[in-house]
Amino acid sequence: MFVLGVYTVLALIFTWPMASTMTSAILGDGKDGWQDTWEMWWLNRAINTGSAPYHFSTLYAPTGATNYLHSLNPILIVLVLPVQWLFNVLAAFNVATLMAIVFTAFGSYLLCRDITGDRAAAFAGGLIFGFAPHQFAQLLSHLDVAALQFFVLGVWCLYRSLSTNGRAGLVWALWAAACVAASELSHPYTLVEALLVMALLGICWTMWTLWMRSAQPWWQPLGRTALAISVGIAIVSPMLFLQARQNSGPDAPGQGDSSAADIENYSADLLAYAIPSPFSPLWGKSASDALRPLKGTLIEKIVFPGYVALLLGIVGAVARRTRRTALFWVALALIGFLMSLGPRLLVGGNNTGLPLPASIFYTLPASAIFRAPARFSSIAFLGLSVCASLGVQALTESRSRRRRALVMSTMLLIVLEFFPAPFRTAAQAVDPWYRQVAKSGTGAVLEVPFDRWDARPLESQIVSGLPLAGGYLSRQPVYPLSRGVPPFTDLGLNRVPGTPLVNVAASALCSPAPDRSTYLDIMRLAGVRYLALHLDRLKGSDPRIELAQELFAARLVYQSTGLEVYDNGGGQAPASLFGAVEDSEDWGAIEQNNYRWAGGNYARIYLWSGVDRKVQVSFSLASFSLTRQVEISASGKVLAQRSVGPSAQPFDLEWELPRGFTTLLISASGEPLIPASLGVGADTRPLVLNLSSCRYSAK
Repeated sequence: MFVLGVYTVLALIFTWPMASTMTSAILGDGKDGWQDTWEMWWLNRAINTGSAPYHFSTLYAPTGATNYLHSLNPILIVLVLPVQWLFNVLAAFNVATLMAIVFTAFGSYLLCRDITGDRAAAFAGGLIFGFAPHQFAQLLSHLDVAALQFFVLGVWCLYRSLSTNGRAGLVWALWAAACVAASELSHPYTLVEALLVMALLGICWTMWTLWMRSAQPWWQPLGRTALAISVGIAIVSPMLFLQARQNSGPDAPGQGDSSAADIENYSADLLAYAIPSPFSPLWGKSASDALRPLKGTLIEKIVFPGYVALLLGIVGAVARRTRRTALFWVALALIGFLMSLGPRLLVGGNNTGLPLPASIFYTLPASAIFRAPARFSSIAFLGLSVCASLGVQALTESRSRRRRALVMSTMLLIVLEFFPAPFRTAAQAVDPWYRQVAKSGTGAVLEVPFDRWDARPLESQIVSGLPLAGGYLSRQPVYPLSRGVPPFTDLGLNRVPGTPLVNVAASALCSPAPDRSTYLDIMRLAGVRYLALHLDRLKGSDPRIELAQELFAARLVYQSTGLEVYDNGGGQAPASLFGAVEDSEDWGAIEQNNYRWAGGNYARIYLWSGVDRKVQVSFSLASFSLTRQVEISASGKVLAQRSVGPSAQPFDLEWELPRGFTTLLISASGEPLIPASLGVGADTRPLVLNLSSCRYSAK
């Protein structure tokens, strides 16, 4: 308890001034931190209303979105629910950050204590792992990534299992299994890190048992490791099944969110390991300047392990008394270090082209989910924390009279090197309208702007409680309203920042093109009543301002310095409402011969209707270069199946269209082909099918 108390005091000091603004601001830069805060608000709401926690009904109006790939981190949220009930959700978030820091450090302390048998050395190991600059970088916006407590506790439990005989060893293996399951519910990175480290520990322990001809059966460490991993996976197997099924489907969340360029961007730069913490009040500015030329965001750039920690780790690795014990942990640190560098070596912001071991990892199925290799530095820091604690042990044992002075000096140097206070906090800044509408408002809100990866609308929803058009989850679902349906797409809903705005009516191939006179009715069909136009976030020349004012005319119901709110009055969409448009992300621009290419195996057309009606949709499809098997479906019902070659094939579809929004899914077999790679022109786009002669009508 004493160690926990000291870590807690240090966490409060490191995060200052958070303790003084516990209920009015959150720790971090106020970006993705609001998503983590919103998750706490959402899970509390889901519990109170009996809603499924992974069906996010207050986002993506009108139906919400089920997203098992979102890192909700429910265990940590449940642990701080009493704080949310007693105070507010901001206080719950701040307490959760303290818990993440303290228990991550404490887990490392427990592991280092068991390895070294030295509490003081173990305390240093906990400091190095739990208070590292990389941890605080993640706390700027990614609480779920920084919450490594189940990862390190799982490794500790397995270590105890392998070093304990009899039934007690099996009990520790089951505790390790519980930590594996908890890691899966925390974040995908945490699960992969736990599985990798635990598997390596079990394999190496088995090899050591064979080498030393130990009295312990050689199969025992391997069996207990397998028990911990298999039971842990079995506990969360329903969740893993749902995630795998969703990730393999045509509407898998996160499509386009990860690319080779993203993986390179979020890889650790070799030089970043030598650049001190930019959070330091002493050398922070110089460190920030040194980090600026490197690729990626600040959060992923920071992988500094600490010079003191490195020196202690080297001592632990080479000292005669500790080097044998350190061998595995040195290897682990090197593995984590190499994984964090990504597929190609980056030095000073430049890609050297040198392939690294992580390039093998990123050939595995679903590996693109892990688009930030720099986060695997946590494995390196765990190995380093153990080696550093062994280094403290080696130094202090050789100078018993000066032990206390050496230990205290070491701790102070680590604290000085890592110290980030005053750390950033973000006050909740929500326009008073959201509190007003929370009392009597009905219907969903369309926030403008609401770019992808923008958590500010979630911050506002915490106050208003009203549903949102669009949303922000860690994996963006396929959402018709942001991928073609007007006026949502015209207004840039969930667009990738920096990409051009889409004029849906002008860019539609299917005819008749949507009519602006129906746009407010389309909003009503989606259950969206309010448009919140944030003038303080838009340039004066932004066309969305003019479009909003044109659509709503005299419907302005609220105005402040930075916000205008328009109200379409709610109500039902008329029975006459009917339209269709192509997915703006699946299909490329209309080309000279009036067709659009799809670059993937799935492409969509969206339809909407104010009532159930029988409809006819006709179009032609042609495949690039080869013959493909094409299936067309809507609402799970197959409407057509046919082979499609380079010559255009006509399709005439008739079916009963339900009220609301419906996706017409076109699925094609075969890999996308790049014309230039086949010697056909200079086009470097991947091509699958092109769409032409698209018309729709009510029967």
